Amino acid sequence: MKNKWWEKLKVGDKVIIRKNHGSFIQRVERFTKTLIIIDDSSRFRRDTGIESGSTNWSWKCLEKATDKAIKEIENTLKKRILFKTIKDFDFGKLSLSNLEKLNKFIEELKNEY
Repeated sequence: MKNKWWEKLKVGDKVIIRKNHGSFIQRVERFTKTLIIIDDSSRFRRDTGIESGSTNWSWKCLEKATDKAIKEIENTLKKRILFKTIKDFDFGKLSLSNLEKLNKFIEELKNEY
């Protein structure tokens, strides 16, 4: 495979790690002759960009950290945090007036999509 983008990586560069169930952003920590080592100690083969020791059931690979890809991952993370915050909120403690305001807001949101 020619022109492997990861051949131009330097220590400290951001990379995206794609795995079976999601993606996350890491930084390059160091290189060996055959591996790219990420700051979470993951090791990726320099010839393929695939995690050393990956199997068909559990795999990780390197992906170029473009501005668009980083923004997508950050937004997904923010959404997860917001979903959890909303899910864990005790709506039973709200007054009737505040519940009615919240319900009105939700109905308005429904009309937007």
